[in-house]
Amino acid sequence: MDKAAAYEAKMLAIRNAQVVCATCVGAGSGVLERFRFTRVLIDEATQATEPSTIVPLCLGAEQVVLVGDHCQLPPTVVSESAEACGLTKPLFSRLVDCGVRPFLLDTQCVWRPCDVMCVVACELGFLNHVDHVA
Repeated sequence: MDKAAAYEAKMLAIRNAQVVCATCVGAGSGVLERFRFTRVLIDEATQATEPSTIVPLCLGAEQVVLVGDHCQLPPTVVSESAEACGLTKPLFSRLVDCGVRPFLLDTQCVWRPCDVMCVVACELGFLNHVDHVA
C-alpha cells in the first residue's frame, strides 16, 4: 500500500469510527485536526493544563465531559513562566471555582479506562450501544 492509500484508509477509519481516542494536544495535530468532534470526553481532566484541555474543545465540541478529581494533585508544570502566567490550573478546577457543580461518585471501583469511557459514552448517548468491552 502506498502512502496516499494508507492515508486515505486512515481517514476512512477515523470518519467511520464511533469513538476516537487521543491526547488533548494530539486531537489538534496531524490527521485529527481535519475532523470536528461534537462530543468530547476528557479523562483525567484535572491532570491536564487548561491550554491543553482547550485544544479538543476547539474542534467543534457541543457536549463536553471532564472526568477527574479536582481535590487530587494538579498538573505538573515545570515552566516557571507558565506558572507565573497562571497556566497550572486545570479547566476542571477553574469551572468548579466558578460555581459549576461536579457530579461526585458515591462508589469507587477499579475499572480500566476503556471500560469507564464506554459506559459513560453510552449513558450520555455518545454511542448507541457497545458490542463488546474486552
